[in-house]
Amino acid sequence: MNYIDIKVSNVELALLEIIKEKNETTGYEIKKILKERGYQNWANIGKTSIYIGIKKLKNKGLVKIKTIKKKEGKGPLPNKISLTKKGEKILLEEIKKALLSQKNLPLYYLGIAGIRLIKKETALKFLEQRKNINYKTIERLKKLFKKQGGENMPLEAQGLFEHPILLIQSDIKFIERFSKKLQNNN
Repeated sequence: MNYIDIKVSNVELALLEIIKEKNETTGYEIKKILKERGYQNWANIGKTSIYIGIKKLKNKGLVKIKTIKKKEGKGPLPNKISLTKKGEKILLEEIKKALLSQKNLPLYYLGIAGIRLIKKETALKFLEQRKNINYKTIERLKKLFKKQGGENMPLEAQGLFEHPILLIQSDIKFIERFSKKLQNNN
């Protein structure tokens, strides 16, 4: 089956990651984890988007939901959510896309958050790919800067080249440090 046509939002990716990590969980547990880890601060995930996201994932066939007949306390019966095989495959593809994302910083952060869910060798390979893309992007920006007039451009135009280059260089340093830590982590 071809999963390329399945689109997953940042919220849905965050949900897939947490469901995978927990193996089976509830919407309430997901909400607690998102809050504890501060996902709302960098991934723009609100309370209502959690339940809407779970419903969308179910409709896409990426999660399955079963209602638990026994519960404690008040409120509705809890639903246990787990990934389907299709959800597992999509999650790996989406983590790779996220780690290689150059234009969507919250998505990149979700890729970093999902590293623990994939094989170390796979994560290191994706990070190395991102680093190589970063080097190519810096070279492209430097050539474009020179072509556009370089130091002869207005200062603000120069800044539009300098700022992204510095950000990308910073990301390269982060990848090198993070990869080293990941390699040494058992």
